[in-house]
Amino acid sequence: YLAFGFEGIKGATSRDAVLAVLLNSVKPANSELLDRIRWAFDENRELHSLLVRNFKLTDENREEVENYLAEAETKTAFRSILSSLKQLQ
Repeated sequence: YLAFGFEGIKGATSRDAVLAVLLNSVKPANSELLDRIRWAFDENRELHSLLVRNFKLTDENREEVENYLAEAETKTAFRSILSSLKQLQ
């Protein structure tokens, strides 16, 4: 919900910029996404598969993901992510 009409933002470029800011502000952090993947591995394998498929590993978040996984008690839930990490190196 916005307190104003989104269409009232002048110009498509400005509307796109505002929308990008809004979406990025509600986007979960990588560590939160990885927490969800770990939880789903134990609770719901179908959801786990979906979360893993949609997790985007990039050069920009590689170090953060490596640090998270280095501290993880078990790596089983993250096999495909670990495989992707090896491919990035």
